[in-house]
Amino acid sequence: MEDLRDIHKLPGMLTAAEVECLFKLGQFNERAGVIVEIGSWKGKSTVALARGASRVHSEKIYAIDPHEVLPEEGIYKTRKRSFSTISNASASRTASCR
Repeated sequence: MEDLRDIHKLPGMLTAAEVECLFKLGQFNERAGVIVEIGSWKGKSTVALARGASRVHSEKIYAIDPHEVLPEEGIYKTRKRSFSTISNASASRTASCR
């Protein structure tokens, strides 16, 4: 399996097995369409999906997180961290941050 150690190091709650599973799931493309992830938190799962998807197709990935940020987390910090994780992990070709 491809080296996914850089993804394992990203902030988030996924285990190594979950990262590998999402990497594989990102490669399924039986029909044209996009990948929509709901609940992306800091972006680790989005990066795993995008890395897998980039190996076999160029469909876009949209990451949505309806989580309400706690006051101590700070909305700006949390959003900036999520976007930074996705952009810095070479997933920005596939994943869209808005």
